[in-house]
Amino acid sequence: MHRKWSNGFTLLELMVVIVIITILAALLAISITWVIEKAKIDRTKGLIGRLENAVRNYAQELGEGYPPSSGTYSGSQNLHYYLCQQFEVPAGHSSDAPGFKKSVGPFLDISGADLDGDKPAYPPDDVKNIVDSWNNAINYSNPGQDHTAKGSNDGDIDTTKFVDIWSVGPDGDSATTDDNISNFSRGK
Repeated sequence: MHRKWSNGFTLLELMVVIVIITILAALLAISITWVIEKAKIDRTKGLIGRLENAVRNYAQELGEGYPPSSGTYSGSQNLHYYLCQQFEVPAGHSSDAPGFKKSVGPFLDISGADLDGDKPAYPPDDVKNIVDSWNNAINYSNPGQDHTAKGSNDGDIDTTKFVDIWSVGPDGDSATTDDNISNFSRGK
């Protein structure tokens, strides 16, 4: 007796194909997750770099040092308050002509995604925390610990007293430092 072969797939062949597709889908999901996490880290590094530049611009324009990290607001809120508004510079300040008054700032243009609220708010009306990609408040300390700021070769800025700006990273835990993102590098 001769058997007639069907042109369809056997159950075993279908199961093998399903297993292969499942493995490929799992690998794709893992790589997408990694790419998203890397993008969040890069975005937070960029934000910290923008904050560092804004702090430097603030200090150079106003000649009063870096914004404070304590007082009425928390460190991150102080950054929002001092960097996102205009200041009136008094007559005779720095290289201005005598009797000339000008406005300086804002030193930072920040989007709603970088704040802990819905929309960008400009101080002093609504001071908010500046947040990282995981919605953790950015930490700010002035003066910073003794360190050398990355990329700071300015002769007029004392980098040993520069500010610290950092994120606690993806885990959101300030007790662990393995995933912190900062503007400084410290020896372990």
